[in-house]
Amino acid sequence: MDINEKKLVLKYSYLNLENEEMADICKLLEPEIKSYMKENYPDKFKKIYSGDPKPRKSSASTRADNKITNKEIKKIYRKIASKVHPDKTGEESNLFLESAEAYRTNDAGKILEIALMLNIDIFPLSNQTTEALKLSILSIEENIKKIKSTTAWHWHNASSEEEKRNIVEYIIKVKEQEKSQ
Repeated sequence: MDINEKKLVLKYSYLNLENEEMADICKLLEPEIKSYMKENYPDKFKKIYSGDPKPRKSSASTRADNKITNKEIKKIYRKIASKVHPDKTGEESNLFLESAEAYRTNDAGKILEIALMLNIDIFPLSNQTTEALKLSILSIEENIKKIKSTTAWHWHNASSEEEKRNIVEYIIKVKEQEKSQ
């Protein structure tokens, strides 16, 4: 077994969990931020949030764009299915659903992560699979960087009421500029 390949799979796993946690935190904070704004800046809140909301850009990961059509991933996916498919186990399996989704979206990292959890021998990996895994890691790292630049993440890390006020004032400024365009 190549230790560097195993470290890559574990890095993918860790970053994926980190990304999910950060996205969940930010999603939960949006109503809190709006509530703070509504309470402390009611006139500006009404002005900004009146009318039709503009569609938001999705901050979803771009892993599905990494088209992985390699036989090794297909073989590993089949090994996973042979262990956790409901027809084999007689019960519903989240791992099977996760692996099927990962296969559908060409997420090599997730397939490798699940295989590692199930103690399926996946090493050594081909260069193509290793590169796909590295692309998945890079994509997650980019998404984490985007999340860290959001006002929700700054709000989450604000240590004082003054910082929160500054964040809301920044949001108001940006939203007013968007409305005027």
